[in-house]
Parts: sequence; structure tokens; C-alpha cells
Amino acid sequence: MTTTTRGGAGRRTDAGRLVALPVMAALAASRLQLYRAAKEQEVLAETFPDYAAYPARTARLVPGVF
Repeated sequence: MTTTTRGGAGRRTDAGRLVALPVMAALAASRLQLYRAAKEQEVLAETFPDYAAYPARTARLVPGVF
């Protein structure tokens, strides 16, 4: 049951929406960044023949992790 009055239940729902929007925006931005990085890797590999050795010895985004 949802209410549109000034009760506590409506406030929790509104707060959840306020939190969900930035979280969804951050997830979308992260996904776009990963896509952009993958495309950039393709372009660099095509442009520089010796580039294949570089990503083999370095991390993608977070050194030592990913």
C-alpha cells in the first residue's frame, strides 16, 4: 500500500528514490567508461603494432587489481 499523504511511509519511498538515482547514474557512467576503455584499447592495438605487450604487463584501471 502506498500513500501520498505526509506520512512516514511516503518519506521512506522518496528517500529510496533519492538514493537510487545517483547509484543508477554511477553504474551507467561506470559501464560507459568500461566500454570507452575497451574501444580505446582496440584503437591503440590497431595503431601501434608493439602495443600488445603493454597491456599484458599493466593493469587496466586500478593498478594491481584490474
